[in-house]
Amino acid sequence: MRYLSALVMSLSLASCSIMSSTPVLNEILASKGDTRPFDTPLPVNTAHKKLAIGYSTTVGVKEDGTVWSWGSDYDGSLGNGRKPTQQPIPTPIAGMTDFVEVAGTGSHFLALRKDGTVWAWGDNKYGQLGYSTTKNYSATPQQVMGLKDIVSVATGYEFSLALDKQGTVYMSGVSKLWKINVDKPYEQLNNLGFRAIAQHENTIKIITNTAHVILMKADGELVSCCDGTVKEFPKNVVDIAMASVATYFLLSNGLVFAEGQNRGGGYLGQGDFTSHTGLVQVKNIGKVKSINANSGSGVALDEKGRIWQWGANVRYPLIAGVQSNYEPLPVHIKTFANALTVQSGSANSVLLDDGHVYFWGREIGGGRGTGKVRAHEQSSSKDWSVPEKSLWMWK
Repeated sequence: MRYLSALVMSLSLASCSIMSSTPVLNEILASKGDTRPFDTPLPVNTAHKKLAIGYSTTVGVKEDGTVWSWGSDYDGSLGNGRKPTQQPIPTPIAGMTDFVEVAGTGSHFLALRKDGTVWAWGDNKYGQLGYSTTKNYSATPQQVMGLKDIVSVATGYEFSLALDKQGTVYMSGVSKLWKINVDKPYEQLNNLGFRAIAQHENTIKIITNTAHVILMKADGELVSCCDGTVKEFPKNVVDIAMASVATYFLLSNGLVFAEGQNRGGGYLGQGDFTSHTGLVQVKNIGKVKSINANSGSGVALDEKGRIWQWGANVRYPLIAGVQSNYEPLPVHIKTFANALTVQSGSANSVLLDDGHVYFWGREIGGGRGTGKVRAHEQSSSKDWSVPEKSLWMWK
């Protein structure tokens, strides 16, 4: 009897061990995805960005070319003249029509118009708007003079970037990494505007993680910019996403590769928290058609509409020293059979082919556009990791 009791206890402990070692996200197992590659190669992703998810403000551009904003205003980030300063319901920004792309990482935003002009608003403490303001921000979008034939825009927290048809990269603001404008006082930054900092022909897209910049050509070739370094990139890349700690490459065969930091956070999706040198394949996912990244995690959408996420802040907000905030392998968030693409910023989103948009991850101040306002950072796994339908639609 004593032996039987011990055996039952042993089996029970083993069962508990197995259960606890399998990550669970809202009763969905972090199970292995389809790891096979596509038979037919994916095309290079040349689509413009439809969403810019900032700290407490989100900006979106619809298929009809109108630009909308929602969330909480920070230094004019809603672009509505600061009337009101909290806007949980998505609202069009007055006069913003015929636009194709938006960009924004913190509290300033850029919008690219069909005619190749750029408009900017929000925080301007570092001169990142590219035009002079009487205050340290602009609460309404203004055209950035001197920029024309622009094909792609991007932002860091202290700078803005624009790429034109000829492959010229323009920057406004401050970059400590590139040592640009670091010695200028604030009053001078306000009047500097955009300046050309690099030239790479045949480039169509500019991507940044607020520090490093990568340019993509129409054939998928990647070019390092703009700090003078020369870097070797993988071949057959169709899309790229940059977190602050890692860079993710989607290849034409639908497999995802990564490089960068992994120790302590599992940012490379290897199932561990140790360092890895060079390029590694993100495990347990394949047949991926869209990738993106926020500050600490990678996000992928596969052909079946399954969303996968790995790294920091997957199931819970980041709390120092709490290991459950990190997922070293891709975790299945949710499945949307009609999902088109994923986009990330301070939070994450998925765009569906019927025009609907769902958000999950970090939110404060109404940045999901649901009409509700959370006064403080949400902390429960349900609030954090369950995609929630926005009132905003991209078409």
